[in-house]
Amino acid sequence: MVALCTMLRTIYPNLSPGQRRVADFLSEHLDEAQFLTARQMGARCDFSEAGVVRFAQLLGFSGYPELRRAVRDEFRISATPTTQMMSARFALADEPDLVEGIARRDATLIGDTAARLDLAVLERCAARLVSANEIYVLGHRASHSMAEYFATALRQGIGVGLPLSFGTGMAYDVIASAHPRSVVVAVSITPYAPQTLEILRAAAIRGLHRIAITDHPLGAPARLADEVILFETEIQAFTSSYVGVLTIFHILLALVSRDSGARMEGLLTIRGAFDASRIPEQNGAHRAPGGIGVRPISGAMSSVRTEKSGKDEGARWCPNNPPVPPVR
Repeated sequence: MVALCTMLRTIYPNLSPGQRRVADFLSEHLDEAQFLTARQMGARCDFSEAGVVRFAQLLGFSGYPELRRAVRDEFRISATPTTQMMSARFALADEPDLVEGIARRDATLIGDTAARLDLAVLERCAARLVSANEIYVLGHRASHSMAEYFATALRQGIGVGLPLSFGTGMAYDVIASAHPRSVVVAVSITPYAPQTLEILRAAAIRGLHRIAITDHPLGAPARLADEVILFETEIQAFTSSYVGVLTIFHILLALVSRDSGARMEGLLTIRGAFDASRIPEQNGAHRAPGGIGVRPISGAMSSVRTEKSGKDEGARWCPNNPPVPPVR
């Protein structure tokens, strides 16, 4: 893949004055150019919107959106995270309507992500997930919450899906003992977490199938994976946008749902039996068979007092509720 700056230097002598202004702007202001539409780019360079689009095509891109993706990739590779954050901060300061601006940028990232997706790759990945004995979803730093979300959705839908990270101290043990038909899904964004790369290497040694959901086709996660799904992102304020990742998740979940009928039906039947065993009461609690009142499960410990004696009856584990205040 030829770097954008190299492409610009190669064709620069043959450009018209207007095209040279665009090339100069891209070379000197990658941080700003990644956020601009074709119309805005033209206004900055005293050039027409159509001229900017033709300039993108002259560089070999299908259109301006593809050029902007290249600008974004170039900036993400060349700039430090701190520089990216500062660039995003200044760009947000120029937004006349912050809500509309953020929504527009996220919508653009979703559209650009969809344009890069290969349905054949998505179909293959979904088939692997459906047939997997277990699915380990891997993410560190900001990607950790994405891994948790996807693993939870898979567990709810097809009964397999576990988040995996170094935080438990068991990552290597899990990979070492994993079933051969297990799948490792890694979510990773520049700068790539070393822990994610180490687990991917361990999975490769074990011969486990690896799917990387990442931001660059030549990045380390992509090189360590059997299948690569690319998403578009940019830093907004002080963190990267993950709307492209969520779009990929939802497409994969839809494909898995379509192709795993019997597996999902079995889980839904079991859940139906769970739901039928609880009888809702007027106060929002549930009455289980046998007449014992049960509140929704949470992770808090509550101390319950009786109305008659006002004394503690002991700590009662109520996994889904905050501590219950004493009844006066």
